[in-house]
Amino acid sequence: MKRPNRWMALVTLAVLALVPMACGTSNAASEEVRGNINQMRDLLGRANVPLPAVTIELGKDGRVERLAGFEARAVDELAERLTGQPLVGRIVLIEPKYLRWFDRADIQHLTVASRPEGLFLLVNGRALPYLAWDAGTADALVEVLGLFVKERGAGAYVMSEEAHQAVAAVVPFLHALGARFDILLPDYPDQGQPGREPVPMPDALAFSLALTDEEVAAAPLQTVDLEVEYRALPDGRGWVPSLFGLSTVQLDAVGSPFSIQVPEMRLRNDLRQRLESQGIGSIGVEARVDGLFLSVDGRLLPHVAWSEATLVALAQVLDQLYPDSARLPDDAGWVPVVKTTAPMYNDYSVAVLIRFPTDG
Repeated sequence: MKRPNRWMALVTLAVLALVPMACGTSNAASEEVRGNINQMRDLLGRANVPLPAVTIELGKDGRVERLAGFEARAVDELAERLTGQPLVGRIVLIEPKYLRWFDRADIQHLTVASRPEGLFLLVNGRALPYLAWDAGTADALVEVLGLFVKERGAGAYVMSEEAHQAVAAVVPFLHALGARFDILLPDYPDQGQPGREPVPMPDALAFSLALTDEEVAAAPLQTVDLEVEYRALPDGRGWVPSLFGLSTVQLDAVGSPFSIQVPEMRLRNDLRQRLESQGIGSIGVEARVDGLFLSVDGRLLPHVAWSEATLVALAQVLDQLYPDSARLPDDAGWVPVVKTTAPMYNDYSVAVLIRFPTDG
C-alpha cells in the first residue's frame, strides 16, 4: 500500500482557507460575473480596507467546528438556505491522522492571507516564502495558464477550461482583497498530561518580509547564467536540448569513441505539441536574493519571494515535521536536502533561459 503524502496534507490545509472564495466560480465565463468581480476588486482597491481575520477551528474528526466564531452547523444551515449546499461542516477536510502528525510536530495554527502584494502562509506565526504578485504578474498568470488549458490534440495541459475560468475570476479578486484566515488545529494532550503551551497568533508585523539593506547589498557567492536551446531533430523526431551550441545528439556522437554516453533528453511529445500550438518560444527561471522568478516569453509571472528569515523559517518548519530522529516516508526524500540548503538560496544568483524552436 502506498504511503500517503504527508506534505500534501499540509498544502491541503492551507488551501482550505481559500476554498470559500472560489465557491460558485465555475460559471465565471459570463461577462456579467466577471464584470461584477472586477467592480468589487476596483472598489476594494479604492477603499483599501482589509477584511477582518476569519478563524477556522478544526475538530479532532477533521471537520470544521467553528467558522469566524460561529458553530459550523449554524453556518451550514445558513449556506443551505442561501445556496442549497452546506459550506464547511459536513465533510472531513483533513484526516485525523494528519492532524495528529501536526500536533506531534507542535504545529498549532496556520495563517493564510491574500494581500495586494501576494499570498502568504504562516506556520505558528512564522512567515514562509510566499507567492508575490502585482497587478501585471497576476494578469500574466491568468493569461499563461490559458495557454495550457485542456484542448483536444494540443498536448500537455495544466487545467480544464472551467478551472481556468474560475482562476480568471478569483485571481484578480485575491490580488485586491485583504483577507486573512487563521486555521486552528486541535490539541491531542497525552493521557494525564497537560495540553500544549499555546503559540501566540501572528500580528500584522509578521507579514513584513522586506529584505534587509544588508541582504540587498550583499553580492552573491556565485552567479550562473545559462541558456539552453531546444533543437528540432530531422524528420520530425522531436526536440533535444543543446548547450553551448552542441545538442545532446552531437555530444553523444563526440563521446561515443570514448565510450561516453550522453542521454538524448528528448522533450516529451505532449509538451512539444503544446509549446508548438501556442507558439511559446522561451521559459526563464531565475533564483536571486529576493526569490525565484519565472517568465514565459518575457512575461513575468508571480514569483516565490523569500528572505533569509523566511528561508530559515521554512527549514525550521520542515525540521518540526520531519525531525532527524524520525524515519522519513517514502515520498519525503527531498526533505533533508531542503532543510540543509534552504537558508542558502538567497546567497546565489542563478538564471536559466530555455528556448524552443518557433516558426519565426
